[in-house]
Amino acid sequence: MDNVITSSIKNGDFEFPYAKFGSGKKILVLFPGLYTKSLMPLAGAVANQYKRFTADYTVYFFDRVTAPPQGYSMQDMASDTVRAMDELSLRDCYVLGVSAGGILAQIIAARRPDLVQRLAVASSAAKETPLSKKAFEEWSSLAKAHNLTAMNESFAENVYTDTFYQQYREAILSSLDGAKDEDMDRFAIFSSALLNLDITRETDMISCPLLALGAAQDKVFGPEATLAIAERCNGKSYIFEGYGHAAYDEAPDFLDKVHAFFEEPLVLYVNSCVRPSSRTDELARCLLEKEKNTYIQEVNLQKEQITGLDLEALNHRDECAAKGRLDDEIFSYARQFARADEIVISAPYWDLLFPASLRAYIERICVVGLTFAYTESGMPKSLCRAKKLTYVTTAGGFIGDRHLGFEYVSSVAGLFFGIEDIRLVKAEGLDIQGADVNGIMKEAKSRMCKTDLKK
Repeated sequence: MDNVITSSIKNGDFEFPYAKFGSGKKILVLFPGLYTKSLMPLAGAVANQYKRFTADYTVYFFDRVTAPPQGYSMQDMASDTVRAMDELSLRDCYVLGVSAGGILAQIIAARRPDLVQRLAVASSAAKETPLSKKAFEEWSSLAKAHNLTAMNESFAENVYTDTFYQQYREAILSSLDGAKDEDMDRFAIFSSALLNLDITRETDMISCPLLALGAAQDKVFGPEATLAIAERCNGKSYIFEGYGHAAYDEAPDFLDKVHAFFEEPLVLYVNSCVRPSSRTDELARCLLEKEKNTYIQEVNLQKEQITGLDLEALNHRDECAAKGRLDDEIFSYARQFARADEIVISAPYWDLLFPASLRAYIERICVVGLTFAYTESGMPKSLCRAKKLTYVTTAGGFIGDRHLGFEYVSSVAGLFFGIEDIRLVKAEGLDIQGADVNGIMKEAKSRMCKTDLKK
């Protein structure tokens, strides 16, 4: 493929090779798995493989640092990769990490959520498995001994399915051949970095939408590792049947699934319900079930134990904003809100308003530079994607014209976040003596009421 640029970020002893191709506005970052040689000679082939992305994405294909020291860890690798991304001013990226690259991507998404807005990991893990321990110990040992032939055979046999390997054995081994002693030393360091792996603490911190792809016959990590990642992150998962670790190369629909995930609309569900068996939550989830081909991301305000901004929190937020540190945890809700394509809020009708946690949440998402900015005339200008917000509520009595909570949310959403399509779904009169609760809920589930506040 034409227009593939290969380059390196250099600063003293630091050298980090990468390739760039595509012309789209969105940024796609590719973190590959381990390889015995430099990946840059493969940049053209990678660009051809990912050509469906190049119209909508500018793609960065990263290698690793050229001279890692002994004892180099995955955390060190993540720090160096973040340094490279910062040097290139990459933000809000769509990230695909395969195998070891998936481990790297998880650490980066946890540490620097401003860099990653969607994350796909393939044939990866968050913790060492018996299979991975065996594979990386063997690869590290063979690489340290500079036994290239045995190293390549072990690598290929573990990465590819038996059928695929036997069919393309010569071509696979030929592509792996030619590594120099310094390449093997580098590969040994990277392999050793994957021993005793446990990044579950980092994985638990990932807040962006996540898709974990695995293979039923993965002989490096096993399919269970893929499912565990998705479960820890409340993400989606998919297992390719009949494929091994390199399903990202072998499965013909692998990139179809990645592309579909990256293009999938994101619906953010802001759940401010307090009771475990909330009728408001029930109504909202009925609405969410109708959202087809979307990624549903929930923020549960009770579980988050979100509080309003006190003096300490305000000072910290102001300090971070002044220093341009918008990756700080205090901005996590605002960042998540700004990236959503649609918003659904569940808020029971309490005291003419809503639960206090929702007010605290709104304080957290009103951030200059993330969810809105001020124009020269001093008017707010939205920095959010969402153009639709649905407010779901239930009430024991009848709301009538006193829905101050919905009016407040509508005002904020329209003025600060530029959301034009604001809708109300409600079920009221639920606690009136003799009320047909099931009937009221059923009717509410079957309709959506668009409210015009000007009427």
